[in-house]
Amino acid sequence: MRMKTFKKQTCRYRFKFKGNEKITARGGVVLIDALAREYSLPKKIAQMAALDPRKRKGAGFAPEALATQIIYGLCCGATSLKDIERIGRDRVWLGLVGLRQGADESTLGEWLRAQTAESLAALQQLNKDFVRWAMSKTKPGRLLSGGVLDVFFDDTEIEVHGCKIEGARWNYDNRLALSFQTLWTGPFVLDSQLGSPGDVSDMLVEMIQENGEAWAAHKSHFYADSASSAVEYLKSIEDDGQFTTWSVSYNKWTSKLDRMASELPATAWTDAQAPAEYPTQFAYLKHRPGEADRDYVFAVRKQQRPDELLPRFGYVVGRSGGTDPELFMQKHQLKGACELGFKGLLSTLDLHHPPCLKLEANQAFYALAVLAHNLLQALKLIELDDSQQAMSLHSIVYNLICVPAALSTHANYRTATFCLAGDLLAWFRKHVMARFPRRRPGRPRDGT
Repeated sequence: MRMKTFKKQTCRYRFKFKGNEKITARGGVVLIDALAREYSLPKKIAQMAALDPRKRKGAGFAPEALATQIIYGLCCGATSLKDIERIGRDRVWLGLVGLRQGADESTLGEWLRAQTAESLAALQQLNKDFVRWAMSKTKPGRLLSGGVLDVFFDDTEIEVHGCKIEGARWNYDNRLALSFQTLWTGPFVLDSQLGSPGDVSDMLVEMIQENGEAWAAHKSHFYADSASSAVEYLKSIEDDGQFTTWSVSYNKWTSKLDRMASELPATAWTDAQAPAEYPTQFAYLKHRPGEADRDYVFAVRKQQRPDELLPRFGYVVGRSGGTDPELFMQKHQLKGACELGFKGLLSTLDLHHPPCLKLEANQAFYALAVLAHNLLQALKLIELDDSQQAMSLHSIVYNLICVPAALSTHANYRTATFCLAGDLLAWFRKHVMARFPRRRPGRPRDGT
């Protein structure tokens, strides 16, 4: 039987255009709103007096309305305050999330600029509380990796343009930048700080000391890169973190380590591993770096290339938990998956461009953006099926959140109609009907 040939064909259409103010392209925002209301997120924001700079509390936009518009807007694919304003002009979207009016870009910016150190601390604490709640709701198999909770610290520099952006400094590439430091527990951003670039790990000690309860109930492994390998950071990770195991890349001060590794006897090394052209061996050694008050265990990887006279060494410092050096270094390589999660945060919400000139305003925006990221992660981990756990945040935004919805009004109720692809329709219907049960005919028992 001859197989059919499939080719690209030119399709001819007649196009018609019709305006309809009762349709939105972001109908899936009801999923975010349902999860936020389950946690009582809008109510918790409304109770934070520090977030409300208004002199007349009975007029203007309440802080929960502005915060909701920013958080939900970011969850719907917005990448700037202008995008959030544009979403706020969508009457159907406003109706789905319970907002009567959307704020414009200047109103949102004015509210962000009015934030203080007190309100920023309140937002950070709100995010921490939400992460702990989401972790308690998540199945252990989705939160833990091999029964272990991954804790990850990393920093990135947000390059900016213009000398008037508060807090921006020249970095090592001679470019103006802000520093964005984050502490992760599993896929959630537990703590974060946007500030001036300096020591890229200057918030590590404080974040570990303040958030130890988040991983105290689990076996945990802490990851960090070589920027966190200074003695003071190693001491805090060892003493304050109370991690089951931990590993930090070490490639800054290696001269003495290279000499010690070269002097190790042959019996200290594991058997040579593939690839055969670059034989690789592993070993442990103890070393007291700098002004440390104790010895630390270093896993060493040695590679001998045929065209080079001396071998190459790589180092990871940490607490191995009794595993052999090869497995310990393989465990540390899982840090790459954590770094991909950080990259997803920056790219999905487009956090490469701070929206304001004032540092406190940018800090407030990034705190709300982290909360939006954690909402998306909670939606994925708590609500989606096992077959959908491989979806990235980008896929969730553009396949579950940005779905068409039409709103129609009847005598005493409104109906929202969603349009989805067949593979997601069944899950979407089941989830929405469970979150929004249909009200039976008649008056409610409480008389409301």
